[in-house]
Amino acid sequence: MKTRIRPSITEHSGRSTISGSQDQNRISANTMPGHRAKAIASGSSDVFFDGLAAARKGDTCTCGSALVSGVATTVFINGRNAALIDTAGSHGDIVIGGSGTVIIGDSHTPVPFIPPVPLAIQKIYGQSFSVTDSVTGNPLPFRDYVATVNGVETTGVTDVDGIAHIKTPTPDAKISLHIKFNAPARTLHEFSEKQ
Repeated sequence: MKTRIRPSITEHSGRSTISGSQDQNRISANTMPGHRAKAIASGSSDVFFDGLAAARKGDTCTCGSALVSGVATTVFINGRNAALIDTAGSHGDIVIGGSGTVIIGDSHTPVPFIPPVPLAIQKIYGQSFSVTDSVTGNPLPFRDYVATVNGVETTGVTDVDGIAHIKTPTPDAKISLHIKFNAPARTLHEFSEKQ
């Protein structure tokens, strides 16, 4: 049974015309004895619904009636059963209102468990190539290159040690590497024929 929270009112002489679903009570809710509507006077010191203390089994109304039965069996506030619409007081009063913003209840309908789909994470493999000068054998740092991995071109730059780091989707990928040549700066002198 689900419970809705509204300003709580109790009635000592039976049901009143105020209606609602199984609503949770809160302090200041009215009670109605043969001696008129009375509010719930005590409640939790640290659980609030709509700014008012939540009412629980054993909390009292302004007429002295304690809330004693018809409380939630699965919802506890500070270790005490939460009061609901139709919770009965010791003077024969009945809670007839509660807060409209919180819904609690004793019945439970579990949602079917649907296991999550496994993530399809593709493995990435790495290959490293040392790029060196063919004459001196020194590494060639910061050189642009074009790598073709299984027919797909990617570009990159060698690191400070002249290493080209290539990522591949398989451990046995076909890789070709082309290092872009940096020609030394030259000055071209044009020869022209004077007439």
